[in-house]
Amino acid sequence: MENNKLSAEALNHAIVLARNHCEGMEERCRRYRRRATIRRVACVAVLIVATVLAVDILMAVIGSRPSAQGALSLASAMECVQQIILNA
Repeated sequence: MENNKLSAEALNHAIVLARNHCEGMEERCRRYRRRATIRRVACVAVLIVATVLAVDILMAVIGSRPSAQGALSLASAMECVQQIILNA
C-alpha cells in the first residue's frame, strides 16, 4: 500500500507541476508561430533580393562586353580592315 500511496502522491505532484508548466502555453505557441512566420518571410525576402541583385550584376557584366554592345573584337576589326584594304 505504501508504494501505491507514494505513487499516487508522485502522480499528483507530477500533475500539479505539469499544470503549472502548461500555463500560458497556447500564448507561447502562438508567439513562437508568429515569430517563425516572420523569420521565414524575412528569409524569403532576403533570398529574393539577393537573387535580383545577382541577376542585375550578371546582366551588367554581360551587357558591358563589346560583343553585347555590337562592337567587334580586335581580331574581327583587324580582319575587316584588311578586307577593306585588299578590296580597295
